[in-house]
Amino acid sequence: EDSNNYWVYVKLSKAKYEMAKRQQLEKAKKLALINYQKGLSFQKSGNVNEAISNYLKAISALKDHLDEDLTIKSFDEDINLGSDIYTNLQYILQRIHLEPFQASISVKLSRDLEIPVGVSVTFNSGIDGKHPISNLPISFSFTKGEGDLCSSATTNYEGEAKCGISKVTS
Repeated sequence: EDSNNYWVYVKLSKAKYEMAKRQQLEKAKKLALINYQKGLSFQKSGNVNEAISNYLKAISALKDHLDEDLTIKSFDEDINLGSDIYTNLQYILQRIHLEPFQASISVKLSRDLEIPVGVSVTFNSGIDGKHPISNLPISFSFTKGEGDLCSSATTNYEGEAKCGISKVTS
C-alpha cells in the first residue's frame, strides 16, 4: 500500500468459476425456456401480443449468453433457444398485416384534417384466416412534410388504431 494505491491478492478456483458460469447459463436457459413455451402457447391461441412479449422476455434472459450453446433438452426434443425464438418471432412478424383506412387523403395547408388517419391490424395465422390484433402499439409519423399529429395509438378490440392530424404545415 502507498499513498495513492493499494493491492489486493485474490485466489480464484478455476473449477468453481466454471461451475458458477455454467449455473448462470443453465438458470438463464431455464427462464428462457419457460418464456419460450409461454410464447408458443400464446401464439397457438392467437394472442400475438403476449406471444411477442414472452419471446422478448426469453431473449432478454439469454442476452448475456448469446455467444454460448443455447441448446436445452426438453421432454420431447432438444431445443436451440436462440434459433427457435428468432424463427417464431419472424413467423409472427411476417404475418402481421397493416392496412390503412383510406388509400389517399386530401388535405389543405394549415387546416385540420376532418377524418382521422388510421390502420387496421390483423394477424394471418394461415390456418383459420385473419384475426384482428388488439392492444398493439402503433406509431404514426410523416414521411414527407410536417404537421401536428398524435404520434402513437393502440389498436382497439377490432384491431383498429386511429390518429388525428390537427395541422399540416408543409
